Amino acid sequence: MTSSSASSSDFSLKTIVIAGIECDVYGLEQLKGNKVAVIFVAHGRNNTRSSMAKYCQTLLKVVASKAAVAGKQEKELVVINIDQRNHGSRAVYPLANFSFAPAGSSSDSGNDLHALDMYAMQTGTAHDISHLIDFVPSYLFPLEPHKITDFFITGFSMGGHVALLLLRHEPRITLGVPIVGCPDYLSLLTARAQNLSPPISTTSSTYFPPSLLSLIKTNDPVSTSYTSKDPLLNPYLNKKILAISGTKDRIVPVSFTEPFFDALEVGEGGKKELWMFEGGHVQTDEAMEKAASFVWDEGLN
Repeated sequence: MTSSSASSSDFSLKTIVIAGIECDVYGLEQLKGNKVAVIFVAHGRNNTRSSMAKYCQTLLKVVASKAAVAGKQEKELVVINIDQRNHGSRAVYPLANFSFAPAGSSSDSGNDLHALDMYAMQTGTAHDISHLIDFVPSYLFPLEPHKITDFFITGFSMGGHVALLLLRHEPRITLGVPIVGCPDYLSLLTARAQNLSPPISTTSSTYFPPSLLSLIKTNDPVSTSYTSKDPLLNPYLNKKILAISGTKDRIVPVSFTEPFFDALEVGEGGKKELWMFEGGHVQTDEAMEKAASFVWDEGLN
């Protein structure tokens, strides 16, 4: 376990290695109560976990401020920030993090396997977080001075995709805040491929192998019965979900997210909100504070 320095106004940060994954854990030293919720944070493509440090601190600071106003806090918050697969401390092959070659460029300026590589990385990171959920209680609180009662997820861009995958596949994740993420990977990448010159086909191209298409169509959030009220069919029932999108985002347009959230059924015990800000593919201070407020309102208070 290693510690890093922080200003007096920051929450504590300790880096713990679990199963070979460096986990930046924020807020441990400030814990006072017994009940703890853990929120995992996932960064975007071609970033590292350090790019999310400000967001991690914002989550804790906003929650602390709201708890002070409320005069009580039923559950406290710990933030765990990790590198996605093939990023940061886990980087192996940098080219895999690149997108398709832009129009007019040479073939070696992009990544022909972009659709496959990005899906493999984000689903892999989702699996990693499910694995971490198994072991985090033992690593953080081996003698149980605190008890983890809830697990949440949030992420930006590709990290938003991770959040949506976990909300679908991981029943222990009960709250999620995907920021400029997309629940419909195939539609998003199809549009990205068709904007190339010449356009790339998703049905007769090695860019989109049939086995990949089959996996996406069975694995992605949009492949579920997300409009159903049957708990055996709809994994989103009773979950709290805030999706944040930029109105001018050209990388992950809100048009690929809005239909899903309009039709999404979360049941009487759930909460859903699609919140849009005036901007592009960025993580604004306003978005971070909105996310933190949602965590407090729906997950901790």
